[in-house]
Amino acid sequence: MRHSDRLPSDTVRPVRPAPRLPALPPPEPPPARRAADEEVLEEERTLLACATAFPSRLREMRRLQPDNFALPRNGQLFTCLTSLVHRREPIDAVTVCGKPSTRPC
Repeated sequence: MRHSDRLPSDTVRPVRPAPRLPALPPPEPPPARRAADEEVLEEERTLLACATAFPSRLREMRRLQPDNFALPRNGQLFTCLTSLVHRREPIDAVTVCGKPSTRPC
């Protein structure tokens, strides 16, 4: 190896590791997704309100299942409403919102 083929020692420097960046918070869902979620929840609230006002129409919703709801509590409320209809019991705020320990659906 010739002297001119070697690199001078002053041009070779050790490589330092890159500094660690702080962790970023998870990204927020895009606004369109949040709006869609709110729209779904509003539709669920409307459906449950109509089912409470017109319980006889619940028999027409045979394909709807509690796990089809976005919120588990809405699915539980739907189960409560349908079981009251099947038992031919009245559906009103007192019956539906009663304590589960005293009045299970």
